[in-house]
Amino acid sequence: MTGIEIEVEGAKELQQDLKALGDSLDDVPMTKISDRYVQITQSLAPVDTGRLRASIRPSNKDNQAGAEATAPYARFPNYGTKYIRPQNFMGRADAILAAENLALIEQGVDDLIEKRGLSE
Repeated sequence: MTGIEIEVEGAKELQQDLKALGDSLDDVPMTKISDRYVQITQSLAPVDTGRLRASIRPSNKDNQAGAEATAPYARFPNYGTKYIRPQNFMGRADAILAAENLALIEQGVDDLIEKRGLSE
């Protein structure tokens, strides 16, 4: 499997703070982030039969959001071979979404703060 993931630095501390409020990091939009990764990665993936693009799925685990290509040959077009030029579609998606992901997480935390009536 070829995949990209984003890990939130300080996620453990954030998780503890949210738990104290009765919420969890699961309430922050990790699913939205993964879905966005899938959308962008699919748009960048090379298409021959469409099987590679269709194999790109969200991947959420341990406070990480990402996407993975489950086609057995996904690594070849992504990283390249002696005969195939590397497309790096997974890495390019990661670079495109880095700033956007931070904004989605910030918005999710802000929404939780407002939901709890802790905003000024």
